Amino acid sequence: MKEIEEKVRLLVEPDILKFGYEIHDIQYLKDGSNWILRFFVDNLARNINLDQCGEVSQQIGNILDEHENFITNPYSLEVSSPGLDRLLKKEADFVWALNKTLKVKYTNEENKTETVEAKLEKVENGLIDLRFDKNKTLQIKIDTISSARRVMIFSEIMPKESKEVKENNT
Repeated sequence: MKEIEEKVRLLVEPDILKFGYEIHDIQYLKDGSNWILRFFVDNLARNINLDQCGEVSQQIGNILDEHENFITNPYSLEVSSPGLDRLLKKEADFVWALNKTLKVKYTNEENKTETVEAKLEKVENGLIDLRFDKNKTLQIKIDTISSARRVMIFSEIMPKESKEVKENNT
């Protein structure tokens, strides 16, 4: 299935990028007896909205229809935003999450799996720096990370203007 996901990415990504969108992830999976081709896309300039997901779905559908023998099983096409709790894979994904709290599962130097939760402080040259408190930091190679997601902390999600309004009303 990964092979199909990569072939589909190579086929559709150039056109999607031209329209100002990026493919965050592609999943080709079986759900019961049905196949699903799922795209998680984002707008390069700002968060993607529902209408834009519809536009991207139409573009992807047209491209795949032109290559109808590309995927042999009948499938449903789904296009959505990766969401705030998106899986972070590439260095650019981590840049997006800079100064946010993450939950990171990685393989340490002793080849053991560890899971940590800390604030992402720096992303550079394939490395991330996480801060636990004033005195404790950890540097991890991105290629040793098996999963990383943003942890939803209300104060990090709530827009600054909303915080100011709330504080002024109390």
